[in-house]
Amino acid sequence: MMAPVPKVKLDIDKIKDQLASLMKIAKTKSWKFAYDEELDCLYYSPEELKGNLITFSFDKEFTFYIDTKSNIHGFFIEYFSTNFLEHEKKFKELPGMMTKEENGLKVVPKKDQEKSELVETALVSEVMSGFFQNTKNLKDLVVA
Repeated sequence: MMAPVPKVKLDIDKIKDQLASLMKIAKTKSWKFAYDEELDCLYYSPEELKGNLITFSFDKEFTFYIDTKSNIHGFFIEYFSTNFLEHEKKFKELPGMMTKEENGLKVVPKKDQEKSELVETALVSEVMSGFFQNTKNLKDLVVA
């Protein structure tokens, strides 16, 4: 018999505060884009995730890596090319920027980082907008 999954109470206001400064957090923690072609998944996180993290999806697009103290450690988008880019055309340039292979994933080479920052800003804005819209009446949330 499997042990029950512990329930975690997420502090929505704390997450909103972090989202407001997500670009700064991402830069401080060295987040970068990485794309897994086989899984069709775009990641935006540090190269290595550490600690006891859970995944938290607040809509059909974005899933956060988050710890039990409601700290964001990154996010990912499943079905990035086959779904997300179909209706979010403004990000269509991102896959073409990820031309370097690292650990089996495509990443943006250092020489193209400046170009990817514009896409990064727009994507973070999209995450913020979706999160605020989907959690506007919540203070905290219990997830398993």
